[in-house]
Amino acid sequence: MSMVGCAVLACFLIQLAEDLKLETIPVEIYWISCYLGIFCAYTISCSFRYYLSIYVLMALYVACRISFKTRVSRFFVATIIIGFIIMQFIWYDIFIVGNFPLKAIDFKIGNRQKETTAHFLPKQPIIDFLKTNKTGQIQYLIDEPYFVEQPILFYKTIKPWDESNGKGIFLDYDHTSYKTGFLLYTQDD
Repeated sequence: MSMVGCAVLACFLIQLAEDLKLETIPVEIYWISCYLGIFCAYTISCSFRYYLSIYVLMALYVACRISFKTRVSRFFVATIIIGFIIMQFIWYDIFIVGNFPLKAIDFKIGNRQKETTAHFLPKQPIIDFLKTNKTGQIQYLIDEPYFVEQPILFYKTIKPWDESNGKGIFLDYDHTSYKTGFLLYTQDD
């Protein structure tokens, strides 16, 4: 998919270069330039929403400026179609085949802000563990349990399970091995 992203970026840059040669520069270029300038000057931390905003601006620019008469348009449309086909295979593998080993990965984005893939791990292994051990009391060993805690509370609300009094589990992200992405153990372990 990164090759598709690079190809789309190349289409954007080629179209941008062609538009900069025009006598009257399109207003979309000013919007993108202003956003990038403001982004660099006023943000002290990064968030995916900032990158999503610039992506939307660039996508709208390319969609507005490209026509089927340019040489870039065929390449751009072919790239989008190839990306769409690749995504269908990826989604099939994730949502239909599924059940493959996972692990939580921490990474840094702009301004050295720490992010994690753990928020997106499937919560079904936790639910199965809670049902098997008949418990609902969880001691979270993770810094920010919101993205784990809320889905568990949702599952518990819509389909409660039997719980033994006083029995609890410990839950942490598994950063070392490919299994469910979580370390789950009872207080007895």
